[in-house]
Amino acid sequence: MKLSKIAQIALLSLALAACSTARDADIAALACAKRLAGQAYSLDVNVLNRDGLTVPVTVYYPSAPGEYGVIAFSHGAFATPRRYEAMLKPLAAAGHIVIAPMHRDSEEFPTKVDDDQAAIWQSRNQDLALAMTVPDTVRTALNERGVQPNSSAPIAMGHSYGALIAQLAGGAKAMIPRKVYPSSVLPNASAVIAWSPPGPMPGMMDAQGWSSMAVP
Repeated sequence: MKLSKIAQIALLSLALAACSTARDADIAALACAKRLAGQAYSLDVNVLNRDGLTVPVTVYYPSAPGEYGVIAFSHGAFATPRRYEAMLKPLAAAGHIVIAPMHRDSEEFPTKVDDDQAAIWQSRNQDLALAMTVPDTVRTALNERGVQPNSSAPIAMGHSYGALIAQLAGGAKAMIPRKVYPSSVLPNASAVIAWSPPGPMPGMMDAQGWSSMAVP
């Protein structure tokens, strides 16, 4: 499998982080090499959120049976999880379960959505929270394949608009559209990976919003 440059960087970052606690440099090198040589599969499932709405979810997972940590991924505006396969599938091959919901602003969302920006802002946070906690539908599908997700220390990851959502899971404070904190539904992430996050956004995020982030 030929990796894109961004996938290589992401893979190396996560592999090195996973191996950094090894006692011996040779052991660490062997462990990283083994992780980078893995294979991965994907599946698509529909999940109901707490409002009873259907959220399409794409899951990338390692081919080898076992228990793996969870990365919840939020795609960029109007995109889809499948457009990031060159980045997400190698991360799964390296030993992570990547759970990527399709947000309601996606160009390929299966039903017509007339939500305004404030509603999309809120629903994106709900989608990422759903992914971070691993819905029963996803957990069951993975268990049937011999894979067990460990969601005790999820990583929040996103690109562009999705990177901002991931930062909220890491402690960033958003503004209050419609008097509801959009980050209130998010569990605490153990780490955040933000690809090309946006700057301050009127009515959504101000320049001080990132000062409260407290995770790697």
